[in-house]
Amino acid sequence: MHRVTDADTARALGSGEVPVLGTPRLIAWLEAATVRAAAPFTGPGETTVGTAVRVRHLRATHVGGRVEVT
Repeated sequence: MHRVTDADTARALGSGEVPVLGTPRLIAWLEAATVRAAAPFTGPGETTVGTAVRVRHLRATHVGGRVEVT
């Protein structure tokens, strides 16, 4: 579970002017969840490599809001 901070906002990340969860941070959290999920299937020195990302926003998450990425 992630709690959105000022550092996670579109404004802080340079991806917009609004103080809500920025897409770059969301994608980073998605990638981290993927690495964790794949860990049991990767050997030493191996990792996953993303080739495409498709994200659709349903609503904004403001500072203090919580986001679960699984």
